[in-house]
Amino acid sequence: MMSHSSSEVSEPSVDRPMRSSDEAVGVSFRAVILGMVLVVILDIWVIYAEYILRSSRLNVSHHFPVSVFALLVLVVCLSNLWSRMGRRGLSSAELITVLTMCLVGIVIPSNGLTSYLMGALSAPYYFATPENSWGSFHPFLKPWLAPDDLRAMRWFYEGLPDGMAVPWQAWASPLAWWGLLGAAFVLVSASVAAIFRKQWAQNERLIYPILSPALELTRTDDEPGWLPGFMRSPLFWVGFAISFCTLAWNIMNYFEPLIPRIPILGSWFSLARGFPYTFHTRINFFTVGFAYFANIGVLFSVWFFFTLSNLEMLIVDRVGYTIPLGGGASLPSESNPMVTFQTTGAFLAFVFWAMWSSRHHLKEVLQNAIGKGDSVYDHGEALSYRVSSIGVVFGSLFIILWLYAAGMQMGVSTVLLLSLMVGYLGVAKMVAEIGLLYTPSTLVAEGFVVATMGTANMTPGSVTVLAFSQNMVCYNKGMVMPPLVHVTRLSDYLERGRGMLLLAAFGALVVSYLVSVVYTLWLGYGEGAFNFNAYPLSYYSRRIFDRVVYRLGNPWQIDPHRLMFLMIGFFTMAAMTVLRYRVQWWRLNPIGFALPRLPWQVFSLFVAWVCKALILRLGGVTLYRQSQPFFVGLLVGYALAVALSSGVDWIWFAGQGHSIHSW
Repeated sequence: MMSHSSSEVSEPSVDRPMRSSDEAVGVSFRAVILGMVLVVILDIWVIYAEYILRSSRLNVSHHFPVSVFALLVLVVCLSNLWSRMGRRGLSSAELITVLTMCLVGIVIPSNGLTSYLMGALSAPYYFATPENSWGSFHPFLKPWLAPDDLRAMRWFYEGLPDGMAVPWQAWASPLAWWGLLGAAFVLVSASVAAIFRKQWAQNERLIYPILSPALELTRTDDEPGWLPGFMRSPLFWVGFAISFCTLAWNIMNYFEPLIPRIPILGSWFSLARGFPYTFHTRINFFTVGFAYFANIGVLFSVWFFFTLSNLEMLIVDRVGYTIPLGGGASLPSESNPMVTFQTTGAFLAFVFWAMWSSRHHLKEVLQNAIGKGDSVYDHGEALSYRVSSIGVVFGSLFIILWLYAAGMQMGVSTVLLLSLMVGYLGVAKMVAEIGLLYTPSTLVAEGFVVATMGTANMTPGSVTVLAFSQNMVCYNKGMVMPPLVHVTRLSDYLERGRGMLLLAAFGALVVSYLVSVVYTLWLGYGEGAFNFNAYPLSYYSRRIFDRVVYRLGNPWQIDPHRLMFLMIGFFTMAAMTVLRYRVQWWRLNPIGFALPRLPWQVFSLFVAWVCKALILRLGGVTLYRQSQPFFVGLLVGYALAVALSSGVDWIWFAGQGHSIHSW
């Protein structure tokens, strides 16, 4: 949403990074090569850390410690080393290129996307038993949708027998078809990102908080020395020491349990005895560091509505009101569908307002696409509006036809695509506006389709293929649209080659997909994927197909209970949005109402809010700017500590790793 200048402290937007006069101002070949090498290395690191080391999950957020660490290595080591050798160091534009490729490439491996895809493709035949009745949906699985080679799937989960080769051919066709579907989603997402860049960056002046500290790592200057400018502030080293030393101290506990851990992981506490919904006092320095760059009103909104939703659930539980599980549930074990669909309605209202406030811009985009608008309106965009419009139309058409060919009804596939794209767009807008690292969509496309259409109105093929839709949500993080939205914003900091930056991002996605699926298969057949103890492979993959059997045997009509709470959430969010923009004294930003419960993050967000509120109160924007190096130091120190923990696990604790980074 647009900033509310009358009620919120004005905060600085992302500044243009400094550059030397002789630096490159566009995408260079060496930057693309470096980016590709880093994507491959980071993909392997992320996959190996989770599956083999069982260490921290490194890509569950919208910005990743591994990419911060990689940029730090490039800035401090490689770039300065080249300069010392008499060669030109990396320019800001080249570092932005590398940052871009890391941001989009690390979306794919492990818990980002690959685990869910591999789990869904490998499960239907391997886990089928007479008791679970999975054979009831096997006739509706196309041969190219999921591998039907039972022996190959068994070896994937249990490891190859001695002397046997990896059965690549069993996976080739499904992975190729799913890759094409993913490419269509990338095309549509990139096109939408290009269309909304001007509206969000210039018209609404969103601050893209995640980019603020990231761009600090890409700044270059002409001052001599090994350290880049952002590391020369004493405040940077104070923040660095707090986060790095805290985590490094806890790493020593790996070797000697008698060493007391600094209790940053926190503990649970409840509002009342027997109340199942809890708060958590975890302090995540990565979350605090990024949240500091978010709008202070947004930070207050998030923890305020989190508290309010817990009170709401407490009252409802005490009253004894429940919603029938039914076929419309998004999850068979849904904990509180009332709040789930209430926040879904609020999320839909958030997206509706985003579209409504963009209506004049979208009209210009459409006129430009058909050749009747201002010919220079899309000047400087990574993709022209005509190309973007064509990408949205033909990419969407391909997705609908792909799902139809897989066995889904045309109407169901259309509603599913609309649900997915609304989820992508909403998450991308939220991340660009509020900058929270772990901002998932409350709109679960699969549950929304079932609740609004009813399984009784679907064919068995539609119900079956719908189970695979989880492969398209990427942990409800909006798949690739949020990073691509940030890529189009990063292109503003290049004086030329903006389209090339987007092509570099596409290349990173292709390379990441190939590396991720090949390496995952290689590890699975070598170690046995069942031994990974990964949620998408050991639990998620079975749950989604248990749900298919349940829905096939228990058809339901449209779910009025969930739709009622969805409408309550929609109109409540709409009313608060109108109040915010029409009533001068209303200062509460309603965006927190559209977010899901974030019990692991809320305390860190509260800490960031307190810090920022005090700093702005005591010294205003000047003190806010002066204190930024401290929070960048928190981020860098945290990233290096997470990298150190992975290294320690790799050397001493392989298979028994320690998770120090999560949400």
